[in-house]
Amino acid sequence: MKRLLTLALVSLPMLASAQNMLTNGSFENGFAGWTLAPGTLPFNATTITYGAAAAYPNGAFGEAVPADNAAGNPGYDAVGEHAAYFVDDFARPETLTQQVSLVNGTEYTFGFDAYLPANGFANAGEATFSATFGGVTFANFNVSAGTAQNWTHYSGNAIAGGTGLADFVFSFSTNLSPSKDVVIDRVYLAAAVPEPETYAMMLAGLAAMGFVARRRRAA
Repeated sequence: MKRLLTLALVSLPMLASAQNMLTNGSFENGFAGWTLAPGTLPFNATTITYGAAAAYPNGAFGEAVPADNAAGNPGYDAVGEHAAYFVDDFARPETLTQQVSLVNGTEYTFGFDAYLPANGFANAGEATFSATFGGVTFANFNVSAGTAQNWTHYSGNAIAGGTGLADFVFSFSTNLSPSKDVVIDRVYLAAAVPEPETYAMMLAGLAAMGFVARRRRAA
């Protein structure tokens, strides 16, 4: 897949559009809209129910995961009742992918929230989790370096360097049985637009340029 994004160095204040470009970003409909490339049986990624101390595949092996409350998520999708749960052992790697269309020159903002269940955190095996959009990796961490039972927000911004399709990819890798695990929710992608104040500044600048040009013609 051609890399369509370049890292954004944006000097103008930006707002994101109100619509999530991703389908089923809160996993309320299972993995509909996503493509799962499983790791090893029998513990492929699944969707679990918040607050349910249930066994796999409906829960996090008996641990009741609390609803997503991470600070910083813009909330394009409501928290809902479900989340995606990565728990496979010897996953090398297991990926979850969704493809979207980009427009050249458009800035995009994207992110998700992650939670580390305590029972998985106590396992000896390491787990590595990453999130990549259009070739830009904006999250990449070892679970052992995180904090158990804490929702954390990850995000990034980038500008499309071309028009076409790009992949939003989560990748989960583990090295033992049992290994650590990861829960994610409220995944989003949105096109950014200038704030109203930025539009006003741009118009004022254009007007000033026109005034200077007229004065030069008069001179």
